[in-house]
Amino acid sequence: MACSASAAALLSIFLFFFFFSSFVSGGRHDCPPSSCGNITNIKNPFRLKDDPPKCGDPNYELTCDDLNRTILTLLNNSYYVTNITYLYDDLYMEVDFMIEVVNVGMVNDGSCHLPLPSLTLSEMNSNSYYVLTSTYSWVTLVNCSKEVKNNSKYRPVPCLSHNNSFIYFINDTYESYVVRNLMCSCRSLAIFPVNYEFSSQLPTDIIKFLAQGFTLSRNDSMPNTFRDCLWTSIR
Repeated sequence: MACSASAAALLSIFLFFFFFSSFVSGGRHDCPPSSCGNITNIKNPFRLKDDPPKCGDPNYELTCDDLNRTILTLLNNSYYVTNITYLYDDLYMEVDFMIEVVNVGMVNDGSCHLPLPSLTLSEMNSNSYYVLTSTYSWVTLVNCSKEVKNNSKYRPVPCLSHNNSFIYFINDTYESYVVRNLMCSCRSLAIFPVNYEFSSQLPTDIIKFLAQGFTLSRNDSMPNTFRDCLWTSIR
């Protein structure tokens, strides 16, 4: 009798996982993917502002502007979405993702300009829904009143430098975002996450490089109430 009860319980759990997995993988039948311009796969956990309330997660809401460009608003900054990839985790019954974005002021239009405001490390760590992917690095742009010589960490940005204002970018694991490590004649202008470290192969055009944007994924530290409740109930 005990074996039959255990078998029935295991069968119930298996069927639950099977059907929930199908639900996660396929999405809700009454919530087909939305589209905006080149982004045609906007689905759970994402949603567009005008989607039905039951579709997607409001914490991952995107907007579609008048030019059909998909925009993510993160920490009061706006980013164009260039691609979304979904990763289904059947074991933990959740949808992970990678969303590629670029600052709206950093779109490569051939001009040399600095997008402001920028995103800081502390701000990124304070948000509950997105994290930078593991391949990221940081680039800091600094403004120096004196020309920096004989320091390979300071890479000049000629198109932004003029008169007694010398603009450099720094790509370094620690020094990139610690103000006290800057040279006395320099002050930080902005800090940007980028997808790759390039200490061995420096880009010839830092502005163009920054215009490639960066990639975000789901913040795994965010509690999943439904998942936690399920695991508690079957232990």
